[in-house]
Amino acid sequence: MTTTLQELYLFNAMGQRWTYTSGDTPVTYLGDVYEPVPIGRGGIEQTQDINKNDLQIKFARDNPMALLHLQYALDSVISVTVFQRDEEGCFFVFWKGRTTGARGAGSEVTLVCESVFTSLRRPGLRARYQKTCRHALYSRGCMLDPEDFAVVAPVTAAAGNVVTVPAAALQLDGWYLGGMLRAEDGSLRLITAHAGSQLTLSRPIEILITAVPAAGYGLSYGQWYGGEVVVKIYPGCDRVRATCESKFDNLDNFGGFPWIPTKNPFGGSSIV
Repeated sequence: MTTTLQELYLFNAMGQRWTYTSGDTPVTYLGDVYEPVPIGRGGIEQTQDINKNDLQIKFARDNPMALLHLQYALDSVISVTVFQRDEEGCFFVFWKGRTTGARGAGSEVTLVCESVFTSLRRPGLRARYQKTCRHALYSRGCMLDPEDFAVVAPVTAAAGNVVTVPAAALQLDGWYLGGMLRAEDGSLRLITAHAGSQLTLSRPIEILITAVPAAGYGLSYGQWYGGEVVVKIYPGCDRVRATCESKFDNLDNFGGFPWIPTKNPFGGSSIV
């Protein structure tokens, strides 16, 4: 790994910023204070394949940024900007991209980052010819506003990736399967199972695991007590035509082709 003196590293995610310098003293730049930490990076190889122009940044294992990548699957993109100082003492953007993964080894953690230019040569998504809807729920093709279907409700228990939301029991089991749960801090999770008041999430939300017991919220003698920990839950969709019509009244935007013949019309045999 190599490091240039007084190189600056800016990590940014959902308004939260982490600023470090490879030098020995703090540096103030554009209103941010870059604190000195043990940090190093690999060289940047310029090739014709921009997908291979990754940058590896190495931290001590106890660095907050490193721990963030090791402990949780990230909820948002973390952008990376590396500044270097020129001969006149001015900083300029040397490299820009985002983190894509991390690996730990002993007392060190290495972040793998990809260049911002990798997004320029990625093929765009193509519409698929299929029986079920090709649109992601609440996406631009689906055209539904998730807030029109959101249910604001308290959480009464959270253990791992299973949360208890009494309001979910007002709907049939599976109503929220494939939907979303959003916590007050903006964390968003896919709902992978729904049975009664219990929702199983794709992965835990740390704020719910810690906040629900602290609030002491529950039901006693028919009355709710304690402080509320509130979430938003959004119903899911199995992407079939009947669900689109009956559950969301969104048949005009259904993206499937339910009458595709089961036999290949170009196979040479009769399709009737």
